[in-house]
Amino acid sequence: MERERHAEMIENLDRMSDAGSLQKNNVFLFAHCNATMELADELLKRGIKPTAILDNNSDKYGMEYKGIAVSEPASILSTENAIVLIVSRFYEQMSAQLRSIGFDGDIVKMTDYNTYAEYSLSADTLLRKSERVKRGIERVRKLKEEYPGHFVVLCPFPALGDIYFCMSYLKAYMQINGYEKSLVCVVGGAQKQVADLFGYADVLEYRQKEIDEMIQAVIYKDYPDCFIAHQDRPYVVYLHRALYKKCIPLETVYKCGIFGLPQDTVAMQPTRWNEYSFEQSIQGGRTAIIAPYAKSVAALPGDLWESLIADLKSNGYQVFTNIIGDEKPLEGTEGISPKISEMKSAVEQAGLFIGIRSGMCDVIKTAECRKIALYPDYFYCDTKWKAIDMYAIDGFENIVVKDGDTWEQIKKQIAW
Repeated sequence: MERERHAEMIENLDRMSDAGSLQKNNVFLFAHCNATMELADELLKRGIKPTAILDNNSDKYGMEYKGIAVSEPASILSTENAIVLIVSRFYEQMSAQLRSIGFDGDIVKMTDYNTYAEYSLSADTLLRKSERVKRGIERVRKLKEEYPGHFVVLCPFPALGDIYFCMSYLKAYMQINGYEKSLVCVVGGAQKQVADLFGYADVLEYRQKEIDEMIQAVIYKDYPDCFIAHQDRPYVVYLHRALYKKCIPLETVYKCGIFGLPQDTVAMQPTRWNEYSFEQSIQGGRTAIIAPYAKSVAALPGDLWESLIADLKSNGYQVFTNIIGDEKPLEGTEGISPKISEMKSAVEQAGLFIGIRSGMCDVIKTAECRKIALYPDYFYCDTKWKAIDMYAIDGFENIVVKDGDTWEQIKKQIAW
């Protein structure tokens, strides 16, 4: 979950805790996905164990996350004083489904992923939406004046992997469609750094609200030279529904689904790398960089990382934690903060990278070193495909970490 959404979720949890609504009710969550797991973690920290995780996928029934069972939505009808918390971007559909089966309790939207699906014709809603469209139109107008002749690409979400895939195939799309210059608009500085690695487009950084306004304007005005680079945003395409029938890795979704390119299209590689200089002297090939943090992935257990670090150090490795902002290096390691353009150099000098599967793994996929990606055992959105099905990376050792797995169990899957 992106930090902005996570902060919004925490704010709503605090508000509900203060009001006592969480303590007075049996709490249910809807959708067995990564965001829901993060919400469950936050509730457990507060001493509140959800009654169940509701899901429409029968393949998930009987599964558990930290002792919380996955159940069919109708199971909620047998529980009194129930409340449902939803962090999925499909809140509207889930809410309508619960009402259709007879649930009359509170259904709470914990994050506002989808500001486009506000089903109201009230004067207030129409006024707010109209004002947003006007702001977006004015912003797009200024962009076109400042960057004449550019193909404008809007990237809705602040996810490093999504930006990496977008930039990997945007150039081929431009060549096929006769565009010579492009302007890529992203949310956040880290995403801009990823886009800048490719070197062929002008890149501008925006806040999420500003991107949302421009997307709304592009939808309403249908600009021929503007493009929204996402598979289901703003929820008028629903390309993701293909995943209900077939597993299509996210990179292929971008290549063939979003850009409509042939399956054999070769991804463009980043070229604007910079060298990283370690402040400490390191022993190449006996140094490990670990990456335990990610914005959009539920954290792996701390004791797993502790055991991993102890194992590495017992085998003579020097261990660094990749940190950003206020993140702290894990105990027994030193913190480093390479720029995104320096990460390839850093891991190649070290010789070993072990990280939770995140967009950073995509960034260093071409690095010439040993790379291990650890995948929390969750489903992609509301599909039956696991994270490793959607995100496995060539050149990495891709390892699933199931709930309760120890490092001793995990390393049996690795040539350790």
